[in-house]
Amino acid sequence: MAAYTGSGSITLKGCAAASATKTYVTKFEPRDAAYIRQRAIKGIIEKVVVKEVLIYRGRKSYNQAVWVYKDTLNGLHNESDLLTYAEAVAASAAYVANMQAQAQAYKC
Repeated sequence: MAAYTGSGSITLKGCAAASATKTYVTKFEPRDAAYIRQRAIKGIIEKVVVKEVLIYRGRKSYNQAVWVYKDTLNGLHNESDLLTYAEAVAASAAYVANMQAQAQAYKC
């Protein structure tokens, strides 16, 4: 897993200076190749390249951090929608094996 680091600073009045750094662990980082889950489970391996990692915090997620990945074609994907290459190949192979098993079952 890759670590995506965000940084920032806090300005305080007086003679003190402070800064804070938060480290987030994500599955993919910018310029990583990812594969779309919905296509992989149908036997098609489709690659996208992550352009940017966005952190979404909203009322629907109860203020929890949700990772949204923007690809080079400006498509948005959740972390659960993307797979690594090994996961995509395994999902595609499972689909092909299932189709072959069904074809054998219907063979006269």
